[in-house]
Amino acid sequence: MTSRQLWKLDERKYLTSREVERLRATSVERATRGAASDIVGWMLIDLALHTGLRVAEVAALKVGDMLLEDRRQSLLIRRGKGGKSRSVTVGPELVEHVHGFITWKQAAGEPLGADSPFFWSSRSRGAFSRRYLQKLFKEVASAAGLAPDVSIHCLRHTYGIHL
Repeated sequence: MTSRQLWKLDERKYLTSREVERLRATSVERATRGAASDIVGWMLIDLALHTGLRVAEVAALKVGDMLLEDRRQSLLIRRGKGGKSRSVTVGPELVEHVHGFITWKQAAGEPLGADSPFFWSSRSRGAFSRRYLQKLFKEVASAAGLAPDVSIHCLRHTYGIHL
């Protein structure tokens, strides 16, 4: 087996452009209902689609990791896979959504300090768990009519494929 064969990505591991559109439209539609979990779900899906972050990296994000006022707008990943830190550049569409999400967090009375979790749970009074974020993704994916085996990790592959 050649190295080219080893790296072939299975088409079931990422979403098509049409599936991405359906997922995003569904998340926006649900967010307009105003429920906190739906607003968080919309941000989660946009963030994962625009950055390709792993679910553990999303769960670990802090408000202060959003470096959006700099000329090079980016997110700081403090401890990615292998404990490595890196910066991920983000585009204007995601920057606008993050600003809107932070405004919503402020109105909802969520903590906004630099070390506060970006995805904050009022129940645990801390960051949402990876498991909860996976569950939230599954709810939106199901509502969008995506296959039951689609996972939030598929968004990482989708980011890479559509890049």
